[in-house]
Amino acid sequence: MQRHILLLISTIWLTLGCMTGFAQDKDKKEQLQKEKQKLEQNIAYQKKLLQKTKETKDISLIQLVILEKKINSRKQLVVLIRREVRMLDDEIIETAAVIESLQNDLVNLKEEYAGIIRNAYKNRSHYDRMLFIFSSNDFYQAYRRIRYLQQYNEYKRKQAGLIISTQQALEQKKKELEEKKSEKKKLLGEEENQRVALESEKSEQGQALTKLQRQEQSLRDDIRRKEADMKKLQKAIEDIIASEIRERNRFNLTPEAQRLSDNFEKNKGKLPWPLLQGEISSSFGEHVHPVLGVKTYNNGIDIVTEKGSKARAVFDGEVTAVITVPGSGKAVLVRHGLYLTVYSKLEEVYVQKGDQIKTKQDIGLIMNNDTEGKTELHFEIRKAMQGGSEKLNPVTWLFPM
Repeated sequence: MQRHILLLISTIWLTLGCMTGFAQDKDKKEQLQKEKQKLEQNIAYQKKLLQKTKETKDISLIQLVILEKKINSRKQLVVLIRREVRMLDDEIIETAAVIESLQNDLVNLKEEYAGIIRNAYKNRSHYDRMLFIFSSNDFYQAYRRIRYLQQYNEYKRKQAGLIISTQQALEQKKKELEEKKSEKKKLLGEEENQRVALESEKSEQGQALTKLQRQEQSLRDDIRRKEADMKKLQKAIEDIIASEIRERNRFNLTPEAQRLSDNFEKNKGKLPWPLLQGEISSSFGEHVHPVLGVKTYNNGIDIVTEKGSKARAVFDGEVTAVITVPGSGKAVLVRHGLYLTVYSKLEEVYVQKGDQIKTKQDIGLIMNNDTEGKTELHFEIRKAMQGGSEKLNPVTWLFPM
């Protein structure tokens, strides 16, 4: 009996340990599922954007950019699926260990119970039990023998109950094991499908790159045009900031403007995106052109989105300027104390200079480029300084999309 109790305790501890591990794994799996769902949504949206750009006759740089984003999302998805498979492998091993322990316990329980039954059969007559009690030397011995028989019967009942509960636990664990194996098989199939899709996208990317390389002169002309547009926007912004400093002495902020500036700064990393949904098509700062290999510079970020999308304010502020930039449509500058947000490549503008606007308020309709089949917003964040402004990386200020 003592041996059985020790075995039972060890099984209980093993089961509890696995349950704790499974609870932790459940949290990890739920997090993985959320990440997978987000990536799947990204891929679906990138596919949608890609289909829109393919409606044009010629291959465009934006197609290559979106395709690269889609491939990266797919790679991340494959990594997450592989992590999920590894977690399932660990769970399968742990569940198999619990099953083995329960099977051993069940064998021991049945052996002990068989011994109890054999012993009970040998002493099965009511006369034998009565003789056992009445042959006592005194009352106390008789009482102890009665208690012994009661405890013996209770032990038989509990032993039978343990066998039943152990069998039930064993069947449950076997069921869980089959479910985990089935889930693993499904995940491996999903992983294979994603790998096939990934290879197809890489092939498409290679073909797109080859076609674009044949358009080198056109791409270089496009870079020069964009750089010229960027310089025009840059000059317009710097002129506006310099004018405000001269006219209003902006560095001496009013208490209200100072609070707005402080609040903007406190919300770094938590600002909403300047549109409802989109993909960054050009990042902040210096980066290498994906086809030509030349270095280009972006004062902010470009975000490709769907036709008909609107730009929106990322924080409360005052519209400080509405300007037209040749080649880049219209631009809106919004003041947040010492900080400034810039929204350009707008087809229509819904605000005017001097307007007080709220977070997520629509600013204007984003311009659509029918030639390239893209709708793209240019967004910047700056901080006013004596003699100009400091360009800030918008991604570090915006809430992770």
